[in-house]
Amino acid sequence: HPPTCLFRFHAMWLFLFLNALVFFQVFFPSVEVFDIICVTMLFYCGVSIWMSPLWDSRALMFFYVSLLAWTSYMVAGKMLALMPYSPQVAWVLFAISMAAFRYDTYHTQNHKMSTRRKLMISSWHAPTEGNILGALNLDMTSTLPYIEAQRTRTGKHITITHLVIKALGKVMINTPRVNGRLVLGRYYESNTADVGCLVAIDTATGPDLANAKIEHADQKPLGDIADELAGKAGKLRQGQDEDFNKSKPLLSLLPTFLIELVVVVAGWLGSIGMKIPALGVQPFPFGTCMVTSVGMLGLDLCFVPHTPFARVPVIAMVGAIAERPAVDQGKVVVRQSLTLTVTIDHRFMDGKDGANMAKQLKAYLEHPETMET
Repeated sequence: HPPTCLFRFHAMWLFLFLNALVFFQVFFPSVEVFDIICVTMLFYCGVSIWMSPLWDSRALMFFYVSLLAWTSYMVAGKMLALMPYSPQVAWVLFAISMAAFRYDTYHTQNHKMSTRRKLMISSWHAPTEGNILGALNLDMTSTLPYIEAQRTRTGKHITITHLVIKALGKVMINTPRVNGRLVLGRYYESNTADVGCLVAIDTATGPDLANAKIEHADQKPLGDIADELAGKAGKLRQGQDEDFNKSKPLLSLLPTFLIELVVVVAGWLGSIGMKIPALGVQPFPFGTCMVTSVGMLGLDLCFVPHTPFARVPVIAMVGAIAERPAVDQGKVVVRQSLTLTVTIDHRFMDGKDGANMAKQLKAYLEHPETMET
């Protein structure tokens, strides 16, 4: 019920705001909101200035001058009472200095920072989370002929990635204790197996990644998965995906320390099923697991880190299919094989669940005809 969810959302933020207000009024009665904002922004600007020479740009020099004017006015007017003080004048001087700083950042940093890189910087911190890393070596002896047969039968370019999407969907729907979401410390099972697929795109600021979600991946034929993924990937690469486009301007303008707050809030809202079209927020945008691939880059395997705002328990990485040695009845033979790596959020499962899911995934991908039943 979207209206009910929206009411609860506003009520929750109002409750948090009132609690914060009471906290500062009780323990720090002399602290004003303006003071907190100024100290926070000055700390951020100070670190940035420390890392950049003064003469880097005229905008940065103007920022120094405007910041000096603001601090002088605050010290002389508010702290020492040597001159008349007006909060409105303080806000204007502070806004001018921040605008100069952002102007400099926009023109000196944006060519170095694609939106994807800003997201990575703002989302990931020092590794403290419990992740399980696993790798499956899969025999492609039966799989590759099956893919060729499917291409002939459907006339569509079906790949191993499409098989992995469908196989993961089946494994997730068969494992209800993992196929779900953690919200405020509680586990909520999903009644569908939706798989998010990362799509590589090129933008004016450099390479980027976008997401294409395949809903009901366990139920769809491979041809439908191939068509849907190709269609969504095509829209993303051509800049025609409305939801993705709505999120880009805001993220490209914000500094990284604010992006973290925005993506955390947007990711959390999406994880509870809310939809905010104006911000490009969609319900459960990444499904309950994600798939990406490095096989086309020539890499045999790679372990991908969890993206915090995606809030999925499993991420699978498809490596390259290549000839590798294998043991058959005590003899070493050469076979086509695929290495599939997975990164698992330890909060969702233990070793037993992971082993059962690995067995299912291996069976589906080495004998893909079993997915048709």
